[in-house]
Amino acid sequence: MKTTKFLLYAIMAFAIVLTSCDGEDGSNGLDGAIGPAGPAGQDGVNGIDGTDGNANVIVSDWIPTNFGNVASPLAFFDITDEKITPESTNNAAILAFGRNGSVISSIPIIGVNQGYIFSVDASNNIIRFAAFTLDGTNEVFSAFAEVQFVIIPSADTIAKSAVDFTDYQSLKTYYNLID
Repeated sequence: MKTTKFLLYAIMAFAIVLTSCDGEDGSNGLDGAIGPAGPAGQDGVNGIDGTDGNANVIVSDWIPTNFGNVASPLAFFDITDEKITPESTNNAAILAFGRNGSVISSIPIIGVNQGYIFSVDASNNIIRFAAFTLDGTNEVFSAFAEVQFVIIPSADTIAKSAVDFTDYQSLKTYYNLID
């Protein structure tokens, strides 16, 4: 009986294979019309919009210079700010600018016989501005009335590398900095 059932199933399978479609495609009919659009989905819950641009950028106020009024070949002053930390400065772009009236220049800068530079001691929360004469003569350093520093975290410096970091106006416009 088992052999008979097996033989019957084998014959039926063979018959199906022999009598199935020949694989030749029928004539191609026209596509049907596109149906109507479904209903619009429901809007999600609105979140609170954040401030664009400079959430992680640290910008100091304009700080009066304090190189002193005594002529010398070198002068410096320190600014202590709690925002200058190893965490905020690690792998960050640290920029400095000097302003005298409406003229703003990137620091470091070399003038006729004077140079201006800055350095950062993040472990002590200090940025130091220094001025020096190129020929070692004594001069009063008055090229800038005020200075400002900007700390841009590394993620921002990479993503926004199209910004000219040496141009204060470009930086101000890009990061919406306020004087």
